[in-house]
Amino acid sequence: MKILIAEDDQVLANFLSRGLKYEKFSVESVADGKEALERILKKDYDIVVLDLLLPSMDGREVVRRARQRI
Repeated sequence: MKILIAEDDQVLANFLSRGLKYEKFSVESVADGKEALERILKKDYDIVVLDLLLPSMDGREVVRRARQRI
């Protein structure tokens, strides 16, 4: 299962990533809304853990734009 974590708090992102990797999930992490959207549109993730208050583009906007293009 492939998971994308979009979280600008690096401590929280690392905590989530380590825990999920320990459970044998494939995890990628980004700290920016625009980068999250680019990854979502390029790759097929099973789950996206998305912070609402991301730099450059908030989480709601990421979801709105991803839904328009998928």
